[in-house]
This record gives sequence, structure tokens and C-alpha cells, in this order.
Amino acid sequence: MDGDVFESLDGDAGTLADPLAERDATDRDIGAVSQQRCPVLEFETDLFEYRSVCSEVFFADRVVGGRVRHGTHDANATADEPFCHDVTVGMFEDETAVEPVAPGRWRATLGHRWNIGASANGGYALTPVLRALHALGAHTDPLSVTTHFLRPVQIETGTRQTGEIRAELIRTGRTTSVACGSLLLDDRERLTVMAAFGELEPVPPTDTGISLPAPEIPPPDECVDRRALAQGVELPILDRLDVRIHPDRVTADPSGGAVIEGWIRFGDRTEPSTMALPLFCDAFPPSLFSKFGKVGWVPTVELTVHVRRRPAPGWVQARFECDDLVDGRMIESGALWDQNGALIARSRQLGLLLAS
Repeated sequence: MDGDVFESLDGDAGTLADPLAERDATDRDIGAVSQQRCPVLEFETDLFEYRSVCSEVFFADRVVGGRVRHGTHDANATADEPFCHDVTVGMFEDETAVEPVAPGRWRATLGHRWNIGASANGGYALTPVLRALHALGAHTDPLSVTTHFLRPVQIETGTRQTGEIRAELIRTGRTTSVACGSLLLDDRERLTVMAAFGELEPVPPTDTGISLPAPEIPPPDECVDRRALAQGVELPILDRLDVRIHPDRVTADPSGGAVIEGWIRFGDRTEPSTMALPLFCDAFPPSLFSKFGKVGWVPTVELTVHVRRRPAPGWVQARFECDDLVDGRMIESGALWDQNGALIARSRQLGLLLAS
């Protein structure tokens, strides 16, 4: 990203500093990032990076601060360039969008920038299917999402994969609707999703007094950027997510528990939504990292996420613990809280420890 070219309104060309270096240099104070004007969209915004696409269409790849995230999409853009085109939504919503092509059929385009190594992150790969299921019913929020991962969703660097989604509504009622679907690439089924949808509120009308309180951990600016951890695998997804790890969990301790804690938000500062919570439950280092150190890619066999509330704006706090590891198969339990300390999701997953 060093030396990416941008063009100002008066036509002068220049170079913009490495966005990650600039972010680190300013201690992530987005107010300290220089104001630039987007030459296509004619709006003032804080930005990390401009990228040029064919036909001289320009748009912001990483934007922080404002609500506008992207410029226009150009059909001649190369595979390595951002394919976002909606200027009113964040990268996650835009890059998990689905297009209906027939009854019960949708098309999705998956990009390599959400990869763990050479494969798409599972939480990212399941989201287009979840969006298709959402479109089938009349309810707003996912309540329960169970995904079985059948084959890796492999996306080489600099490429995109066009997938087909097949989905059907199982049942719809007054308070809940249930649907199931699958993602296919090259006519092979890669994952299946079963989801229940309903209506949630940030603060339930009654407080039962039965909930899981958020543990006390250092604030995000006192935690460690996940990029700094030696994890044994490339993490392009960290171009899209800002993940911070509790400083006590960044060094392996064989005598301690297998626990990962920290904070997460979208890199473009899009606010969290219930549709994003399955991704957030699958975006942290494996909890085994804090016990064994570098463990490489730990593929998920099955992931279930129960969404409890709509998240408040801001950072999302997370805690994941592996309490069962047998014959290379780990079970990990997780929880997410919003910035106000309200429990917003619980998760449980079965994963495979491939490293010896």
C-alpha cells in the first residue's frame, strides 16, 4: 500500500503514506488523520487510502470517521482492487451483499481481503448465506445461526470468487422465522447455514437479573493489535477488522488456561449490527494460542452463535475459552458484550487443531 497514487481536485498527483503506519503513528486517533477530499464523491472525509481503478474512477478503499465508505465501482477494475460500490454502507455490508438471480437462488462475490491464509474466514463466508436467509423472512435479527463448514472457501490473493447461494424458508411465525441455505463454489457445496430470525432490542423491556457480566479488561488502546501476534498464518482479514488482544493473552503460557480476550470493531468504523456478530465470534485468534502459542490455521467444523441483543455503537468486547481438547478437536465457548457492557452474543464452535 506504500506509494498508492491519489489525485486531488486540481489534478495534482502525489503519494499517501502507508495507512497502517499512519494509524499507528497517531495512536489511532482518527481525528489526527489529515482531511482530504474525494475527487469522485465530492465529500470531506478522514481517509487512510485512495486506490485508482481503470477508466480513471477513484474511490476510497479504507475510510474512517464519516458515514460514506466507498466510491463508485468500475467494471474494468482488477481483481486486487476493492469491489465495493455502495457509498452509503460499510465494507462488510457491501462485500457480503447478495444478488437474487432466481427464486431461492442468489449470487455472491467473495473477496480475498477477508482471508485467513488462503481461505475466507468462516464468519465472513457464512454471511452472504445469512443475508439470503434474512431476505426470505419477515423478521429483522438473527437469533440463532448454526453453520457447518464442509470445504474451505479458498480465495487466492488478488482474486475473487463468485458463489451461488441456495436457500429456502422452513417456517415463519409471529415471533420467529427459520430458514436454511448453502454456499456453492464451482458447483460444490462449501457450507450450510440454519438460522432463526426474530426481533431484538438493545435493552430488553424487563431485566431478569440472569445474564453473563462482562469481565474487566484493559480498554482497547491498552490492548495489543492482533497484527503484532506471531500466529503462523497470514491474516489479510486484518485489513478489514481492528482486533485488539488483552496484553496478558499475547504470550503463550502452558500453565495457564486457553483463553483469548479483547476488543473488535470494523476497520472502517462501521457500527456493529446483529448480522455482524457471527463474524465477530469467528475473528479472534484461537483461544489455544494463549496456551500453546503459534498454532496456525484452526479450521472450524461447526459454529453456533446465539444473538441476544442489538449492540450499542462502539467497540465490542470478546472472551473465548477452549475447555475441551481431544484428539485435535477443540470446543471453544465465546461471548460478546457491547461497549455498554450488555451481553450481545454467545458462541460455541468445534474446530480442528492441525498443528502438532
